[in-house]
Amino acid sequence: MDASGEFAVCDACGMKHTKDRVKAKAQEITGTVTVSNIANIESLMKRGYMALEDMKSDEFNPIYTPWKRTAEYFDKVLDIDPEYSPAYVGKLCLELGVQKEEMLGDINKPISENSNFQKALRFADTDYRAKLEGYNKSIQENIEEEKRQEQKRIADLADIRKKNARFQNCISVGSLNIFGLRADGTVVAIGDNKNGQCNTRSWRDIVAISTCGGHIVGLKADGTVVTVGNNKEGQCNTGSWRDIVAIAAGGNHTVGLKADGTVVTVGNNKEGQCNTGSWRDIVAIAAGGDHTIGLKVDGTVVVVGKSQRHRGLAFEYFEFDVSRWRDIVGVSSSSSNIVGLKKDGTVVYDGVYCGYTEDWRDIVTIATSSDRNNCGHIVGLKADGTVVAVEYNEELLGNTGSWRDIVAISTSSYHIVGLKTDGTVVAVGHNANGQFNTENWRDIGPVSEEKRIEWKRRAEQERIEKQRREKQEWEEQVQRANQSKSWQEQGLCRYCGGQIGGLFTKKCKSCGKEN
Repeated sequence: MDASGEFAVCDACGMKHTKDRVKAKAQEITGTVTVSNIANIESLMKRGYMALEDMKSDEFNPIYTPWKRTAEYFDKVLDIDPEYSPAYVGKLCLELGVQKEEMLGDINKPISENSNFQKALRFADTDYRAKLEGYNKSIQENIEEEKRQEQKRIADLADIRKKNARFQNCISVGSLNIFGLRADGTVVAIGDNKNGQCNTRSWRDIVAISTCGGHIVGLKADGTVVTVGNNKEGQCNTGSWRDIVAIAAGGNHTVGLKADGTVVTVGNNKEGQCNTGSWRDIVAIAAGGDHTIGLKVDGTVVVVGKSQRHRGLAFEYFEFDVSRWRDIVGVSSSSSNIVGLKKDGTVVYDGVYCGYTEDWRDIVTIATSSDRNNCGHIVGLKADGTVVAVEYNEELLGNTGSWRDIVAISTSSYHIVGLKTDGTVVAVGHNANGQFNTENWRDIGPVSEEKRIEWKRRAEQERIEKQRREKQEWEEQVQRANQSKSWQEQGLCRYCGGQIGGLFTKKCKSCGKEN
C-alpha cells in the first residue's frame, strides 16, 4: 500500500491500483480475495524485467530461448490479470529490444500503432497513461531529430560528391594502363601501348578522360572529343561530335553525353549497346563491355546492351534489371556488372556476384570491374577519403585500407588506382606492364574553371577564324573560276588571260600552259 493506505503499489512498475480493483480482480480470477495474486504479479514482473536486462542485443528475436522465456513472464501476468497495463509495456519492451521501461523514451521506433502499446494505454490509470504518452512523445521527437540528421547527412554527402566530381575523370584505368589528366589539360599515360593507346602526348585542352578495351577517350574544353588506340570497331570515330559534356569508353564502343541530355555512341553495336537514340534527360553515363548505362535526372537508370559473362572460351549474354533502382546519383560499369550509387551513400548492383555491400555507408564515388573468371569487384570511395572494396583479391592485388585523402578512384580487372588531394596517384595490383610507375606523376587533377573558359574561348575563336579562311578561300575560288571563264570566252588563256599561241597550238604565250 502507499502512504495513504488507499492504493496498492506494484513493486515492479510502480503502478497504483485501488483496493477495490485489486479485490474485484482477485475475485474475478480466483473467486476469493487473496494476496497471492498480487504477489505473483509483482514477482513475475520483476523476473520479466530482470530477464530483459540479462538479454544480449542479438537475442531480441522470437526464435531465441531467452526471448521466449522473457515473454512467458509477462504472459503469465496477463493470465492473472488481462488488464494489467505494465505487462503489455513489458511485452512492448521485448519487441523493441529495450531492456528497461524507462529506456522507451530513448528509442526512435514508432510505437503508437503497436498493439501492446495500445492495450497498455487502454488499461492504464491516469498517472501511468501520462507516463506512456510521455514515452511516445519522446519517441516522436527522436524520430523527427533522426530525420533531420539523416537529411543533413545526405546533404553533406551531396556536397562532397559535387566537390569530388571535378576529380573523378582525372584518372582512368585499363586492364594494362593507367592514364592521368593533368591540371594543364595534358594527359600522361603508362603501361601497354600495343594499340597506340598511350600516344596522348599531343593532346591539349583536355578536361576529362576515359579508357577501356585498348582505347582512350579525351573530352576537350570546347565539347569535342579525341581518341587514340584500338579502332577495329570504329570506336575512335568521334571527330564529328560536338557539345559533349561527359564521355565513357566501353569495350569496343564509345559514349558521349551531350549538353541537351541526349547520348551519342560509336563502335560495336552487336548487343545493342549503341541504341541510345531515344534517351532523354540523361545526366551521367557509363559503358561496359557490351552495354551502356544512362542515369536520368529523376534518379532512375536506363540500360542498353547486355552483360557479358564467360563460359569457357565463349561468351554468354544476359540482360540487366534496374527497374527498381531509385534515388541513384552515380553509375559505374564493367563487362559483367553495373553498380549504382544512391543519394544516401549506399550501393546497389546487378550482374555477376560482387560481394556484400549492404553495410556500406557514406560512399561518394563507385568503380567496378570484372575478369574472365566472372569475378566482379566493387570499389567505393567514402566521404572521409578512405577506400573500401569487396570481392577484391587482396592477397593477389593488394590492400587499399591504408589509403587516405583520396578524391577519385578507378579500377580494372587487375588493379585499383586512387587520386590523392595533392595530385599524386596511388595504386595496388598487377604491375606486369609497369603501369604502377606513377611515382613521378604530379599535378594530376581537374582543370580550373578559368582555364576551361579560356580554352573554350580560344577554340571558338579558332573555329571562327577557320570558317573565315574557308569562306575567303571559297570566294577566291569562285572569283578565279569566273575570271577564267571570262578569259576563255574572250579566246584568252584561262590560267592567266594571256594570248594563246598560233593556229595549231593552244599554249599560252605568257605562262606556257596548254588550254
